[in-house]
Amino acid sequence: MRLSTEAIFRLDLAAFRCGISPPSTILLDMVLAGLPAAVWRDPEGAMDASSYQGLHEVSTAESWSAFAQAAAEAPEAILAQQDAFLQAANIVHD
Repeated sequence: MRLSTEAIFRLDLAAFRCGISPPSTILLDMVLAGLPAAVWRDPEGAMDASSYQGLHEVSTAESWSAFAQAAAEAPEAILAQQDAFLQAANIVHD
């Protein structure tokens, strides 16, 4: 795991196996780049992530780890979920 505080436009997202972010447009950047991405939500669920419904959610260290493992072992399933999210949101990408 590596925490990055770099500006997203300075990162080569292909260098990452997966990405996790609180609800923000950074998630869209990761999804559009084809990076398996998850929405971080606080464990109590108080944070509104409704705009990202359909993407994988994580909140605990265990769920972060499980997501990272799934992204390494079977990214296709996560990417298919992300494609469905983009289609439902009517976002077109190449």
